[in-house]
Amino acid sequence: IELFPIKELQQPLQSLYCLPLAARKKFIGACILGSLRSNAFTRYHKDFMDTLMNQVSVVIDNAMLHGRIRDLAHTDGLTGLLNHRTFMDKLDEEFRRLDRDDRPFSLLLLDIDHFKKINDEFGHPVGDIALKGVADIIRKTARTVDFVARYGGEEFAVGMVGADSKGAKQTAERIRRTVEQSVIIEKKITLSIGVATFKRGDSKKDLIAHADAALYYAKRNNRNLVSLYDDIDDRDALAIPKK
Repeated sequence: IELFPIKELQQPLQSLYCLPLAARKKFIGACILGSLRSNAFTRYHKDFMDTLMNQVSVVIDNAMLHGRIRDLAHTDGLTGLLNHRTFMDKLDEEFRRLDRDDRPFSLLLLDIDHFKKINDEFGHPVGDIALKGVADIIRKTARTVDFVARYGGEEFAVGMVGADSKGAKQTAERIRRTVEQSVIIEKKITLSIGVATFKRGDSKKDLIAHADAALYYAKRNNRNLVSLYDDIDDRDALAIPKK
């Protein structure tokens, strides 16, 4: 039996002992012992490994549970994206990097259009399906270096490391188009998206305000639109958004 991918270990095994790792009636994995000798494992070896692997299973299960609890503290329970607090922490980290690094950085704020109508017409469980479906599209469309969050309610945010305004707008447009063309629930879903790119001297508050202004500009202009902050007039940026 050849178990191992490493060539030097691919030798015929004459003895094999496999122990399942389980805790709280859950299968975690397996421990496999092999030997080039026949009848290599005595009853003592087996009893010892059984006792040891029982303890290992408990330790692994506790570590996995701790990891899940840690993840829950950082992620949104419905969508699995980062939660608002963790997103803001990562934004702080990014701004510390921007103080010493000239790589560009952009922020997307995304809002599901007329989400209240979805809840009113179909109910909150369908609204949750819509949120999860949109979250999955954003996660899959964003790059691996980006960090994606449920910003609050039906609003999402994407921090785009190393993305200038052109690249950020292209990604935003790809997300908007994918959501529009996807069948998530019975009703067609669209997004309004605001895009802002960091400029030297901007604070975190400035960048968020710029992305927010661009988002509201998109919502005031019939929604299902990507709006770049640099493209909108100052008067538009300061206007009160329509509800």
